[in-house]
Amino acid sequence: MVSDQMGEQKLAKPWQREVPRQYPSSSDVPVGENTFHSSAVISLRNALEHHFSNSPDVFVSGRLAIWLEDGNEADVMRPDVIVALDTLRGERQSYYVWVEGKPPDFACDVLSGGIGDSWRWNNWKLAQGMGVREYVAYDPGYNGSACRMKMYRLEDSEYVEVVPNERGEFESPILGLGIQPDGDRLRVRDLASGKSIPSMSELSRELQSEQRARRAEARARIEAERRVAALQALIQSPS
Repeated sequence: MVSDQMGEQKLAKPWQREVPRQYPSSSDVPVGENTFHSSAVISLRNALEHHFSNSPDVFVSGRLAIWLEDGNEADVMRPDVIVALDTLRGERQSYYVWVEGKPPDFACDVLSGGIGDSWRWNNWKLAQGMGVREYVAYDPGYNGSACRMKMYRLEDSEYVEVVPNERGEFESPILGLGIQPDGDRLRVRDLASGKSIPSMSELSRELQSEQRARRAEARARIEAERRVAALQALIQSPS
């Protein structure tokens, strides 16, 4: 956990903290996306939000401008998904490292134009310089190529590429999760329990399926009660 001194700087809404100047929260550079890109981002972010839903000191977000130093606009980055541990939840227009007291612990970029062509494939350099402990770049292969994923972990201020396990899964001891590409999605598994973490869309489908089953059960019960009542009426009627 963060120290009390640093905790005094932590706010659920960091932009309300006085900063010397106004920093832009969005980029002027348009970023093209497609359904494959969106599916991968949404599936990962939703799974992370679900997994950390009961952790008030974990902040999950995405496409948020991360500013390393006050007055330094050269090293800003906007990953698709970030996770910051030991910090407060809450809405943010930007993520100021000097206000939060630390960089995000995890960042992921989903590439829209392929690993070889996307400028975001080099974002690992910015993440490394900021001190992001784990960084993932994922190409879902929307252009017909095989999906590819790379993961880096910070060791002695340098990124070391992580080798996937025998399941083809990239383990994150920092998050306690395993992340694995699955078509245009990123699957997440709890390393402690071994259970897969569903995305919000999967949870929604499960809920809808459960609701349909309950409605069918209610209809069957009402029909059974109707038949019993009809049978009792027939038995009690005078011959």
